[in-house]
Amino acid sequence: MKTELILMRHGQTDWNKAGRLQGRTDIPLNETGRAQARAAGQKLSGIPFDVIYASPLRRAVETACLAAGAAANAVRTDERLIEISFGVLEGTDERQFDPQFFLAPQSYVPPRGGEGFPAVCDRTQAFLREILVRHRGQRLLVVSHGAALACLLLRATGGTLAHLWDDFNMANCATVTVADDGAGPYIARPLSAAEADALRPAYVGSPQAERG
Repeated sequence: MKTELILMRHGQTDWNKAGRLQGRTDIPLNETGRAQARAAGQKLSGIPFDVIYASPLRRAVETACLAAGAAANAVRTDERLIEISFGVLEGTDERQFDPQFFLAPQSYVPPRGGEGFPAVCDRTQAFLREILVRHRGQRLLVVSHGAALACLLLRATGGTLAHLWDDFNMANCATVTVADDGAGPYIARPLSAAEADALRPAYVGSPQAERG
């Protein structure tokens, strides 16, 4: 009995576009982000979802609604899917941010009030483990954020933090499918080659390095 999770990053926001550190600041989608979510929904049309989960932040909930054609009350929110916190630096220009975040995530030290990668990995892994038991044999849509999804996928595949961004730096509304047939989670559909190539290299100042 296979369980399938289609993981999706939320659509674009004005802070993504402007290159501002977003983290847990509750910024809504912009019109581009809404169009991205609708386009993602077209690609998923015909795929029935038993359950829809999202981060509690508006940009994730709205993306889930638009992509799945669902009402907000049909989306279950879970705090463990929320984005990494940038603490006192949220809202600032990402070009002034610590380049270790992308280039050497194993050495990244969060700013005051922020969250480190190990904590994000722990909470997203806890979510994944619980969901795979609770919804065994079902298909789920899970909408979250760039760092949160990268950490979830890292733990699902048993990777090391140094390679956090190698394969899982997801563009807005990109999807990765995780499946579990009883032997443990595995990547059933990774980022396409075109998606992955478009996201490398990701570093401060790169147009792909949109945080949150």
